[in-house]
Amino acid sequence: MQFADAQIAPPAAFSSAATINYVRSWEALAPEQSSSNLITRPVTDVHQTTQYFDGLGRLVQTVHKQTSPLQNDMVTANIYDALGREQYQYLPFAANTRASSADNINDGNFKLDPIQQQVAFYNNQLSGQTGETYVGASGLNYAYSQTVFEASPLNRVQNTYAPGTSWMGSNRGITVQHQMNTAAENIRIWTISAVWGSIPVSSANYADGLLYKTVTIDERGKQVIEYKDMQGKVILKKVQLSDAPGIDHTGWLNTYYVYDDFNLLRFVITPRAVELINNNWLISTSIADQLCFRYEYDQRHRMVIKKVPGAGETWMVYDGLGRLVMMQDANLRNSQKWLYTQYDNLNRPIATGLMYDPTNYNNFNYHLTNAYYTNSYPNLAAYSTELLTQTFYDNYNWVNANGSPVPATMDASNTTNSNYFVTGYNSSPTYAQPIVAYTNSTGLPTGTMVKVIGSNPAQYIWTVTFYDDHNRVIQTQTKNYTGGIDISTNQYDFSGKILRNLLQHNKAGNNAQSHTVLSKYSYDQAGRLVTITKTINSTVNGVAVSSPEKTIVSNQYDELGQLKTKTLGSGIESLTYDYNIRGWLLGINRNYISGSSSNKFGMELAYDKTNSVAGTTYANAQYNGNITGTVWKSAGDATN
Repeated sequence: MQFADAQIAPPAAFSSAATINYVRSWEALAPEQSSSNLITRPVTDVHQTTQYFDGLGRLVQTVHKQTSPLQNDMVTANIYDALGREQYQYLPFAANTRASSADNINDGNFKLDPIQQQVAFYNNQLSGQTGETYVGASGLNYAYSQTVFEASPLNRVQNTYAPGTSWMGSNRGITVQHQMNTAAENIRIWTISAVWGSIPVSSANYADGLLYKTVTIDERGKQVIEYKDMQGKVILKKVQLSDAPGIDHTGWLNTYYVYDDFNLLRFVITPRAVELINNNWLISTSIADQLCFRYEYDQRHRMVIKKVPGAGETWMVYDGLGRLVMMQDANLRNSQKWLYTQYDNLNRPIATGLMYDPTNYNNFNYHLTNAYYTNSYPNLAAYSTELLTQTFYDNYNWVNANGSPVPATMDASNTTNSNYFVTGYNSSPTYAQPIVAYTNSTGLPTGTMVKVIGSNPAQYIWTVTFYDDHNRVIQTQTKNYTGGIDISTNQYDFSGKILRNLLQHNKAGNNAQSHTVLSKYSYDQAGRLVTITKTINSTVNGVAVSSPEKTIVSNQYDELGQLKTKTLGSGIESLTYDYNIRGWLLGINRNYISGSSSNKFGMELAYDKTNSVAGTTYANAQYNGNITGTVWKSAGDATN
């Protein structure tokens, strides 16, 4: 077995005479009726992905043609051991000529020397990160992870090592051990009565070998132990708290899970509760109420009562079809109310509201029993109700039926206006789609009505939604609280990315106003967002005010597709992002912290490294993803 901290030499390159099986797919980004024409179109019009397989049908390489920001191929290579297992997993990379100047880096075809290219790519990508590049005499790196399998027919994972010098290069990974419990661990056997509201009792421990024990040790050497019974139910989870925990409950955060005879989770005993009952294992009423979770179920094993620490019970009532029709928490109970939900014949929620029930507000069994055998519960006509929301589906007939609070047809007054939208449909470079409402909206929510909380008389916000022939939202119209109509219209490209959004906000009544905000979005050849621009025009009391189009944000990406630089406005501020080999954010404008740039804000996050660019030394390196420290600086302030 190769130890994790030993450098792995790249496997030999493939022979140019090798025969490789492959499956190639093309995703159209532009309209094309001919498949033969589609596969010859540029990367802006079609995405090509090729999966290459060896003679045993195992995936050995995946190539995405020209999808890196520099339009090079993105490649993922797979290698296998003698037993057909992926012991080493190499990080994806952008094809390059650093391993050989003869490599073709953007044809979408099989790469003969993928690992050599991968090593060269990350030596360049991680340049400046101490200890990550040109490691050892061969100038390699640790841009791969390792999985160590158990030496048994079960092939269970025993160790995993993440990419990077601090993990793969330091033999620092996650270890998983499979064991059985021992009596010395004093794991309690908990039982609970079928009666609602019961508190678990424990009078004995599990004997040797009755529980499966899984020990997970993270990169910091901290353990999480999970015990499962023979049916696979989690009985106890222990999270290491102290540096030297005991074999029993000492030095651990212990969480017990208690099940009934139907294997339903009824009770969760939290770590603080375990700490308090550790001497006699008796759960008092106050501990159960303040520190434990409790769940109750009906005959159909549906959860009907939920109790979380420090709160009152939440009651849930189901009808004969198993739909949640009533719910009440402790606050609603104090107000003698229930929250109800109504459904249509397709079991879609169509209305929610509050039901005033002074007679049976605290009689849970009354509603539970009456709802059990009916599909139309509760009978709202028998109660005083407050309608909160309504949802409409399938068509727009509801608009006229409710007095036409919003239009029943899409506002097309601006959809063909080239000042707002792209009118050269299905044409390069955007391949914009026309904004046309599709008449068949069956199965789609077409509108909502939401009450303005506290309004008296009741006031509602109405919204109608229109879709295109691909069920994409192309327009919403909302009647706001002033009585004006707010309209949001979307235009998409052929592949479904949003190109334009026109937001029209209208204030009715005194001091009438209208505001339009036009947002434009542009993308690179791989669909990554590049720019957002906005244009604002307003009319207040008949006076028009306009502003020129302004760039809100510009994005640049590194060759892995990670956001590298974000420019706000027209150079108001730029944000430079740094990442480690695992893709964790190392900081924003880190050079500003050390005083070598003229930004307005900078920050650094530290994980496995203890030295800051500002000269600060962090106390303890963290290797499990936790942040060990942070440094930031803003204009006019010192480094913090």
